[in-house]
Amino acid sequence: WDHRHGRIWRVTHTGKPLLTEWPEVAGAGPGELLALLSYPQDNIRDLVRVRLRNREDLVPLLD
Repeated sequence: WDHRHGRIWRVTHTGKPLLTEWPEVAGAGPGELLALLSYPQDNIRDLVRVRLRNREDLVPLLD
């Protein structure tokens, strides 16, 4: 907190790239979702894991 200017400073991790564009997870197909599992941001990978649960159309892609 900066008492002089009334700002809360943004703290970022220096080892990870800053997320400037969000990938489209809602309309992504099974192959795109599997590719997003290697995305550098944890929150995107967690969202993809939730979307991949109970998807039977992924079985052929995993074999």
